[in-house]
Order: sequence, then structure tokens, then C-alpha cells
Amino acid sequence: MSYAVRPTTSELKKARRLIDQAVETYTYSVDVDNFEIHLSWQIFNEKATLISTDDKTALIGLNPEEDYSEEINNIVLMALLDMEFMSKAEYNKISFYWQEIAKFAYIKMRMHNLADTDLTVSQDLGEKEEQILEGLSDDIEGYNELLYTRTSEISEALAKTMLDEVEPEKVPQLKMSDIKKFGEKLF
Repeated sequence: MSYAVRPTTSELKKARRLIDQAVETYTYSVDVDNFEIHLSWQIFNEKATLISTDDKTALIGLNPEEDYSEEINNIVLMALLDMEFMSKAEYNKISFYWQEIAKFAYIKMRMHNLADTDLTVSQDLGEKEEQILEGLSDDIEGYNELLYTRTSEISEALAKTMLDEVEPEKVPQLKMSDIKKFGEKLF
């Protein structure tokens, strides 16, 4: 009987080396300490993805069938910024969509500053203004299709709007009314 167990030692060493390099790159720019990064080895559409985080742990998924070397820096940075946001927020868990959007806007703003990523605004978001603004107060446990499926796009557009008016470090202290105000400016 022939079989293989993955990741192999060399695959795991490569992943650890790339993650260590990414953490070292951002260790002085991101305010997180005593955290863990867990790996998930899985075959899926992405080369690498951030699966979940809490204030001290990130779960990163890596696709062993792909070369994830280029993506790993942004994924690790996203994980570190997610943990940083949660350590600075006045709430200890995300309960409402406005909090989720604030967190991702923070991550997008900080990634723009640290990794020079572009911020774009999806043109069709304007058509959904009322739905977006009304849905901000919805409980995250309730399914809001628009906010659930387009959180990243909405957050990125909001981040672009916020950049000129608020420092990213202030975003974790924003209230729902602040997020709504920036949403109104966006549209």
C-alpha cells in the first residue's frame, strides 16, 4: 500500500519560513503581541486565505497545489491587522454588520498605508445605498445577503472615503453613527 501525508516536512518548513518572514516584515508596524497563527492545508479556489481570527489567533488556509508565496505577506498582514483591530475595539466580538464593516475598513486602510494596496470603489454600490445603510444595524448572526456577500467591497469603498478624514488608528473607536455618516458621504 502506498500513501502520502501532507503537508510534507519540506512543505511545512516552506510555509513556516514565509509566515515568519511576513511577521518579521510587519512586527514593528502592527501592534499585536503573543499571538498564534494556525495553518490549514486545503485545496480550494484561492492560493491562500485568512479563514478566521480572534484577538490572539489566526487561521490561515494554504493551497498545497498552488504557489502561495506572493499572497502570504498580504494574508499574514490581514491577520495581524484583524487581531490589532479587535484588541483596540471597544467591543470584544463582532455582533453587528457595522462593526464588521468598520473592522474591514480599518484593515483596508492600514494595508493601503503599510503595503501600498489600492483602494477601489465598486460603481454599483451606489444603487444599494439604502439597503447598505439600513443593514448596518443588523445582527451579524442574521443573514443579510448584500452585506454578507459584499462586505469586502463595501468596506474598501468606505475605507477610501474615510482616508482623508480619519486616521486608521481611530477607526476601532468609531460608533455606528460614524460609520453611517461615512457611508452617506460615500454615496
